Amino acid sequence: MKQKLFKEREKMKQITFEDIEKALLKIEKEEKNSSNFLEDEFHKRQPVLFDFLIQPEDLNDDENDLLIDIVETGWYIIKSALKRDIEVSEEYLFEMSERNMADSMIMLSEESSDEDEGRLDEFMQRYNGQPVLMNLLMDSIEGYIEEAGDSLRPEIIPNVVNDLKTAMDCLLIDEEDALKENCEGDYSQDSFNNVQSDTKRYLDEFKKTERYMKLSHDAKDESELVVNAFSEIMYNSFLMVPRNWNGRRTVECCLDILPNKVMAGEKFYAALVPVLEAFMLFCHEKGYVPEGEHIAWRLKNIEDQIAEEFNN
Repeated sequence: MKQKLFKEREKMKQITFEDIEKALLKIEKEEKNSSNFLEDEFHKRQPVLFDFLIQPEDLNDDENDLLIDIVETGWYIIKSALKRDIEVSEEYLFEMSERNMADSMIMLSEESSDEDEGRLDEFMQRYNGQPVLMNLLMDSIEGYIEEAGDSLRPEIIPNVVNDLKTAMDCLLIDEEDALKENCEGDYSQDSFNNVQSDTKRYLDEFKKTERYMKLSHDAKDESELVVNAFSEIMYNSFLMVPRNWNGRRTVECCLDILPNKVMAGEKFYAALVPVLEAFMLFCHEKGYVPEGEHIAWRLKNIEDQIAEEFNN
């Protein structure tokens, strides 16, 4: 997935400082005639994105103004420099938000070092490949923080940054390219048998690891059924072999398909996330599932929803 996105971004024109200066001058000129020009235009052209930005209940007024102002500016720069203003869909916005949240949690979970700033820069440019624009928008956040003082809470800034990145990714990357998946062309019994064989081999290795040993007794009992059911559904529903598993389809599998396909008890569904999370991290470390770490973080976010599905 990431390789595909990086290939696509190489074709995109890089936004320069000159592009940004021209766009900012246009904004200044337009706002002499209408103080709400930018907000009105953004709301009209990107209604889904606008609603996404004004909904967060965990932001105070200053924090919400900060997020909306910077995203609107970024949107206008993209529209001006790249002649690009494709309306963002709700499905695309949700997927990119979840993807970036998982990536940011992975970054925050890693040991901090003197290279933290470089890691943040890499995170902000991931997928969209626009360093000049993203650095400018991040500098704008720092400027707001200095001016606003105590009204901007430090603990809420990561959420603002994640929403900002999500908005820019959606505006810069075509939905079709971002959500493109690697799947088998057609169903075949040979491929299905290979999935079963690979899954069994991975499971056998997994059961010898510390990650497996840390699972509860009940989770260990259910682990084989959980992993086998998951891998079969990922192939039968999406034609995905383990090396192509991704977070989006994992969530769909666990929340929508698996509860309707597998008639199992409470122990199975209680074990689903702990087992798959540990298994995905193991497969990521071994190189079997390149997106395994990302999938593990996506699973964390749906554990409560899976419990609700079971109770329903």
